[in-house]
Amino acid sequence: MPAALFYYEISCIYQPSDSYVACLTEGLYSGLRIYDLGAGPRKRKRLMTRILIADDSPYVLESIKKVIEEHPDWKICGEAADGLEAVSKAAELTPDLIVLDLTMPNLNGFQAARAIHTAAPSIPLLLYTQHLFDTHLEKEARNAGFSGAVTKGSGDSLTAAVESLLKGEQYFSNAVAVLKIAPDPLATITDRPKKPDPPDEAV
Repeated sequence: MPAALFYYEISCIYQPSDSYVACLTEGLYSGLRIYDLGAGPRKRKRLMTRILIADDSPYVLESIKKVIEEHPDWKICGEAADGLEAVSKAAELTPDLIVLDLTMPNLNGFQAARAIHTAAPSIPLLLYTQHLFDTHLEKEARNAGFSGAVTKGSGDSLTAAVESLLKGEQYFSNAVAVLKIAPDPLATITDRPKKPDPPDEAV
């Protein structure tokens, strides 16, 4: 099945209002398997580990790409701007690992992960999110098929997570993060408390 036709078929059957992945049908599974997505990283002999990344922010995609390509044995084999494109490119490119954002248009990260993991459970999936990570989100990520999760903002954690997943391990222990709000640099000027007016002198 050509990649363009595959993408068209998913687009036709997916309804954005659905709470689950409407594209998870037996026909879709068959379409994914035509590309032999089940051939995970241990079944291939490649000089470079091929990684697919998906995020709706071009800036974040560039940041992920920079971190990934600092490793001599890793390379980006494709990029996706939404979850639907991520599923399509997973079928087309058969990567060794996929990094998925959580909040994306068309299919969110959980929906895209379910579609990919159901058809190709041997491909490791890494959640890369800006959301505050807690035990509930970790449970949702595991149920969707993710093998690890990293909070955005740490290149070292992203590298460590990719290394762990490629070794067949999981990486959730360092996903919990506290949301930090940077101080407003103008606050010292505009929000500085006013000094109280001096008391009126007695006449």
